[in-house]
Amino acid sequence: MISIVKKITAAVSSFILTNAKSDKIFAEYYKRTVRGTEYRRQATNYRAKEIKDWTMAMMVATDPDNPRRGNLMRFYQSLMLDLHLMSCIDNRTLPVQCAPFRLMDKNQKEDTQAKKLLEKPWFMDLIRLIAMGAYQGTTLIEMIELNDKGELKEVTEIPQSNFIAQKGIVVKEEYDEQGVSYKEGVYRNYYIQIGNDWNLGLFSIMASIVLAKKLGLGSWMSFIEKFGIPPIFAITDRMDTARRDELFEMLSNFRMNHFAVLQGNEKIEVPDSNGMNAYHSFDDLLKKCDEYISKYLLGGTGLTDEKAYVGSATIQEHLLKYRQQVDKLVFKYYLNEEVFPRLVSLSSVYQPLANLTFEYDETETLTLKEILEAIKSLSQHYEFDIEELVRMTGLPIVGVKKLFGAPEPEPEPQKKKSEPGAKLNYPPFNYLPFGRQGLVYAATWDKTTERIAEKIWEEKMEAKDLDKDLTLKYYSSLNESTKSGWGKGYYTEELTGKLRNNLLQAAGAKSYRIINELSDLKKQHTGKDDYTESAKKLINLYNATYQVVENKFAANSAGSARDYNEYVKEKDIYPCLMNRTMGDNDVRDAHAVNEGVVKPVEEWTQIPPYDPGCRCWLEQTTSPATTNGMKNLDGKWANNPALSGKIFTENNTYFTGIPQEDKLPVKVNTEQMKEYMPYNRTIRVGEERTVFVNDFADRRDLESNLKAAKLIAEKLEKDVYIRPHKQGVAGEKNPELGIGRPGILGDLKTMPHNEPGNFFNNQLKKANKQGCQYVVVDISKYKGDASDLKDKIKKAVIYKDQEVNQNVKRLIIIRNKSVIQLSRMQIIKDRFSDLDLLK
Repeated sequence: MISIVKKITAAVSSFILTNAKSDKIFAEYYKRTVRGTEYRRQATNYRAKEIKDWTMAMMVATDPDNPRRGNLMRFYQSLMLDLHLMSCIDNRTLPVQCAPFRLMDKNQKEDTQAKKLLEKPWFMDLIRLIAMGAYQGTTLIEMIELNDKGELKEVTEIPQSNFIAQKGIVVKEEYDEQGVSYKEGVYRNYYIQIGNDWNLGLFSIMASIVLAKKLGLGSWMSFIEKFGIPPIFAITDRMDTARRDELFEMLSNFRMNHFAVLQGNEKIEVPDSNGMNAYHSFDDLLKKCDEYISKYLLGGTGLTDEKAYVGSATIQEHLLKYRQQVDKLVFKYYLNEEVFPRLVSLSSVYQPLANLTFEYDETETLTLKEILEAIKSLSQHYEFDIEELVRMTGLPIVGVKKLFGAPEPEPEPQKKKSEPGAKLNYPPFNYLPFGRQGLVYAATWDKTTERIAEKIWEEKMEAKDLDKDLTLKYYSSLNESTKSGWGKGYYTEELTGKLRNNLLQAAGAKSYRIINELSDLKKQHTGKDDYTESAKKLINLYNATYQVVENKFAANSAGSARDYNEYVKEKDIYPCLMNRTMGDNDVRDAHAVNEGVVKPVEEWTQIPPYDPGCRCWLEQTTSPATTNGMKNLDGKWANNPALSGKIFTENNTYFTGIPQEDKLPVKVNTEQMKEYMPYNRTIRVGEERTVFVNDFADRRDLESNLKAAKLIAEKLEKDVYIRPHKQGVAGEKNPELGIGRPGILGDLKTMPHNEPGNFFNNQLKKANKQGCQYVVVDISKYKGDASDLKDKIKKAVIYKDQEVNQNVKRLIIIRNKSVIQLSRMQIIKDRFSDLDLLK
């Protein structure tokens, strides 16, 4: 009878489930009363933690007979209040959460529809919970709640205080002995344990460092509370109690009233606390703790320190990627082996996941800039589908431009053309293949190079004259690369100013080389079309191939120079540097022999990169110097820019290739190019005015020029330009300011002492020879009344009833923070009333 009832019940259930709509079934499931195991969640207690709390929590968590993690959980919650610690964890976790992925079937085909099942908030939470298992130890995740669509609603972490991993049970109260099993029985498909039963996580190792940091911060706050406001002492000759009480009350109210009434020799003193270098003591402790945390979790400090340098930060980025790769592999394992089977059994919505495997999408995604660079690089060898280019770039490409000149004719069997540069005895980069066939990059053959080639064909240009546009183009490219390698502060450091001078000289020397080789090409060709095609190939070689190599070398050299300066500062801690290679199969034999060479910091007159393509780097060390020195260094490249102020040395073939008779003209003409160089450093003054600083502003006067420029911009509401300084150019007067525009010249003249003498006459005469319309005079050292200077000023403009120094149209006078402007007409007509404003 019972078997008949069971059969009838099964048949009815099957009929109902077969004919019922799935959304109604899910809705009924959603309304069920049982929601997983029961446990009582506790309030979070952020009481101050000490070493004894840590040791006690560790002892209880590792008790072999009755392990409990409640104390350890609360201790870890306190650790996670450290912002730097959590920032480091985010640096490891967020890339895993944001990493692209695919769901692949057995035939390695992607299922994009099933992927949408995972594009939910709970999936992001799941990734973080699994990742956090590495830090907080054994983690238990609950997956049981479905929404009315039959999809997983959320994932929940069971507090560590409410489960005992060694027994595989969830307990209602923290110290209950009995609970519900999550490893066996009805609930085993709803819970996932991350990590083994005894895993305590990385927090257990970092606890001492985070506690030391918290202790240091607390001590700092106590110090500020006690010593932030200095004590006050009243010193008096009076010995009577009445006066003592008066002074006591006066001092009690002194901070509120800010005055005191004293008698006789009485005085109030505030002791000097400058000798107490408390700030550095506490701050250094916190920074050191942060460094330890960064090194342990991320592999270095370069990704969390705002002063990190490109060379070391790049290496540390690689180390971090290894850690992130491990995090990805751990998550991938748990998702495929533990999560997917549970999802399939939890709801039929996730049935497609039964035959799919989670894989990270490791294919590289190019940015638009990288796509365009790739197109430019490959276009000389391959043809592209225009429609596909439009789809990839979004650019409305309507056609293809024809290159200058006719296409290259078929070569005759009995006649060979000479390759561009065939007569060169000094190729700039020995390791690069010389000459490339096919079409050139569109960007390398532009109006500038076409104009130069045309003038050379017509014999209207000599190499030593250089070309402004070509030199500026090379300098700008090298400068941007050097800036990216150096990082923050590139336009404010003294060393980088020297590097920019060197880059400009290298750009001038390269321009000379190209013009010279184009002239040689002309001698090899009788027809203009053939000459033009050969010129295109030559320009492509220099503007594309060589320029890429030079840019990378400049960037790496700049980063290495900045790192070296930091090594010098820290040589009392790390007195030596060790040469390191990347240790892979791409390391050249000539560089491999230098692995492990150690020398004192100050003896490294040549630092990586030792040549283009060099991937060596220096490591700070306390190891003693080795007996073997550096070998196989290329004198054309190897250098220490931090010491020499040069990225490209005088041994570089661009410089050695200039004949002696052309060296001075090339140097002078390159210096003249500074007139056209950019003003890359800008300083905002107020809301509307700007001070522009040229890349080649004279650093000797830069501080005083900046001070004057800011005052002029603020008080007179004019943009001010600090102009380039040209060295070694005969007859160059170097006016250093542009008022309103770079071409409206001005110069700063500072009165050196209190006596004006012939100062105004002499300085306006100099400014007149400089072609200045403005003369900026700083009279801050003058102690007298400014109105007494009017006769001196007028004599500098009118002498014996004749106007003199007629280039000068306006006089700007600065006194401390006051600024006035006098026009030439005001001076001639004795309108000096504005001098009264210079107090």
